[in-house]
Amino acid sequence: MINNMIDNGYADPESDAASTMRGSATYINIPAGIEAIGNNAFRDNRLLTNVVIPEGVRSIGDYAFAYCRRLTEIIIPISVTVIGKAAFRGCEQLSRIVLPPGVTVIESDTFSFCKSLIDIVIPQGVTAIGKGAFEGCRSLTVLEIPAGVTAIGAGAFKDCVELPALTLPPGLTIINPYTFYNCISLPALQLPSAIAAIGDYAFFNCKSLPKVNLPDTLTDIGNWVFAY
Repeated sequence: MINNMIDNGYADPESDAASTMRGSATYINIPAGIEAIGNNAFRDNRLLTNVVIPEGVRSIGDYAFAYCRRLTEIIIPISVTVIGKAAFRGCEQLSRIVLPPGVTVIESDTFSFCKSLIDIVIPQGVTAIGKGAFEGCRSLTVLEIPAGVTAIGAGAFKDCVELPALTLPPGLTIINPYTFYNCISLPALQLPSAIAAIGDYAFFNCKSLPKVNLPDTLTDIGNWVFAY
């Protein structure tokens, strides 16, 4: 372990670093000088409610805060440009998060099963949203997908049952399987004119959609796409 990195707190529960990260503290102010938060660093900390990440941190590792079920607030500085897969998976009390402008990819499962997440601010520089990124975010009601997004992974918004009306970005050409599966409150959807394929179950059980205008570019509609 190097001095400017918090790494793998979960992996070695006998170490001093691990016991600090998984101890009785509910509020953690990460000290200045840290540049990276490693994989699993705070994973499964069931008491943690608030985290302040200092300016200068550039990356947050895979599963870094996963299953911190009481985490309600985290402040991410603008210096962060990389957030790993499933970094906040299962943070059930997290209600709002603002991603810094340097983040360009939302990795797979980053916010999956954050069931209290209402509002997320996605920066305009994001170009890809990974598989299952927001799956199970059952309270998500404030969301705008940036115009520069060209890829949305399978199941990215699966079971987002309060998802609002959306305009999909113009550069999107494929809607992957299960992308909006069971988004039962989705009231309106504007498909981009470049869409060529819609995968299996992409809009399954989206029972609030009154209509969807399919573009002339569409050549492939998968199984059970609009069924419910």
